[in-house]
Amino acid sequence: MSTALLERPVVENATRRQLLAAVGATGLLAACGRPSAPVGAAPAGATRSVTTSLGTYDVPVAPVSVLAVDSRVDLETAVALGLPVSATSLRPPAAWVPAPPGLPVLKGPIVDEEVLALRPDLIVCSAENDGEYWPTARLQRIAPVVPTSFDVPWRTDLTTIATQLDRRDALDRVLAEYDAVAAGVRERRRGALATRRIVVAQWRPEAGTFVVNTAGRLQQQVLTDLGGSLAGEERAYAADQEVPLEEMSRFRDADGFYLQNTGTERALATMRDVPVWRELPAVRAGKVVETTGNVNYGSVYSAMQVARDLDALYALLG
Repeated sequence: MSTALLERPVVENATRRQLLAAVGATGLLAACGRPSAPVGAAPAGATRSVTTSLGTYDVPVAPVSVLAVDSRVDLETAVALGLPVSATSLRPPAAWVPAPPGLPVLKGPIVDEEVLALRPDLIVCSAENDGEYWPTARLQRIAPVVPTSFDVPWRTDLTTIATQLDRRDALDRVLAEYDAVAAGVRERRRGALATRRIVVAQWRPEAGTFVVNTAGRLQQQVLTDLGGSLAGEERAYAADQEVPLEEMSRFRDADGFYLQNTGTERALATMRDVPVWRELPAVRAGKVVETTGNVNYGSVYSAMQVARDLDALYALLG
């Protein structure tokens, strides 16, 4: 995976002492006894064979401690499928992801000692690049790894993993939730979705450029589900393509802008002094919605957040 996907990950959470304390508390709870398994549940230690991009191997049917390596696609996938997540890494979960309260967030790159302290029996990790942040080969020596992908549509990726882990019921529930959100947006904004054209952009002040996010990105996937359209030339841009500041005038005919952030800091306030941005007709008219966090990568929960953001944008477009 390109290092550009890291987008300066936040690694402020979970010191080793905090992590070991959390793991110790988990062990204490285990010593006090777990709730009895429901009727029909898989017996303790039961496994099933899976074939993934990493090979064919056994995974637990009812895992007890799951490490979701990246707090974007990996964590959203694990939470959506009802896996017992014990930690994630790189950055805190986004506000719209229903992660367990107080979930430990390991520093990145992953440290084997911290992973071993969690005693995971399953790991969910991106397999786009077996590098320092997503070390699938190394992690497989600790526990079986179920690989996610940043480079396929989120619904396809989630469905693949749900099938591998035999968690279709959880998949059906969370897809129904997303489909209901999307259907509501289509119903409320039918006219604007059919006639208005938008740009999905990200401001990089250090480079003096905009990034136009289209091909394959989560935003475009959701926009397609809703029946909306991108403005003009943006349709031909590759994902993460930079547009020089002086060329942003080509989007003068855009009806609205969906402005992306890669973290918790908002970008719109820093752009008000950029003349080429300020002079765009849609910007002058206030037809801009800004994300509250990073939705460039994610799974079903980020897809729902994108749908809600687009709902707000198309409400402005009338």
